[in-house]
Amino acid sequence: MKIFLGIAIIVFLVGLFLRLYEWFSKGIRHPDNALPPGERIAAAAKGVFSTLLSGKIVQVVSTFFTDVLFQKRLLAKNIFRWIAHTLIFTGFILLLFMHGLGTGVSEFFFSDYYSTIQPYLSLRELFALLVLAGISIAVYRRLTDKPQRVKSLGSDWAALIFVGAIIITGILLQSSQISSYSVFQNMVEEYGDVADDEEALALETYWAAEHGLVSANVTKPFNSELVEQGRDISGNSCIECHAATSGAFVSYSLAKVIGPLISGGASLFYYLHLLTCFAFLAWLPFSKMFHIIAVPISLVINGVLGFKKPAENSANVLNRQMVGLSACTHCGSCSELCSSLMFYESFQNDF
Repeated sequence: MKIFLGIAIIVFLVGLFLRLYEWFSKGIRHPDNALPPGERIAAAAKGVFSTLLSGKIVQVVSTFFTDVLFQKRLLAKNIFRWIAHTLIFTGFILLLFMHGLGTGVSEFFFSDYYSTIQPYLSLRELFALLVLAGISIAVYRRLTDKPQRVKSLGSDWAALIFVGAIIITGILLQSSQISSYSVFQNMVEEYGDVADDEEALALETYWAAEHGLVSANVTKPFNSELVEQGRDISGNSCIECHAATSGAFVSYSLAKVIGPLISGGASLFYYLHLLTCFAFLAWLPFSKMFHIIAVPISLVINGVLGFKKPAENSANVLNRQMVGLSACTHCGSCSELCSSLMFYESFQNDF
């Protein structure tokens, strides 16, 4: 998996380099009047430093919070789009920093961080629900709300499918781990404090009764004495690093319903979840999802310069235009207001 991660990072960096090359080499100017990339990069760097060293830094911060995080322009256009975008963006970013980058980020900010204790166990499920709710709204809008001149492209659906696949495989992974007997056995061998087979059976009975474990060794109705004995053993050896699995309310509920079907698939879902994440990382710079990087940059540039005020430097005019093209999310707002598309409606001419 480290090899696959390395490949995904390399592909991502190649895609990022190609995007940056487009930003600083292409534009709408005639090739005879084209500016060399070095001059455009220098102009961009000069613009960044002049902004940071001036009073405009306050405007940059303000734009970041109002336009990038709060998305006030999207809210002004369509509240349902804003809700869907906010749910997906908020849930995914929080999952990325608290779970995906848990070792490097969460452990830095929270000394007691461990993915299987509270509140992190429940927060991960909550953030996943936010993303799924946002995707559901987005899919519903694409199927039912079809304004004139706005089209849903394959790339638009691919973005929703990719993000949804990451969340769903993550939930299935957690559910399979909750119900998996092999995962339970590994946990007992590494952390459990059991003296004999009787205590091992008691612990197993308790986890089957209250934590969703699927085991062929214990069946319903569970022996209440063994459950209580197992509860004491679990309290002595498991409670410090493992909260009740019911805290993972989505995955736990799923495990209670289909646990016997997925209990043996923990390894499969582990690899499937990671490979989906790696594929998304490699695909990101080549897709419309690159707007998660380009949009904040574009909005900050426009927030400083003004959306209609031209840049002072001709090189930065081109830079600004190319960043803006990468920031396009294919939302269709420009198409709804474009007067030239009356010709398309009359003559069916895509150009």
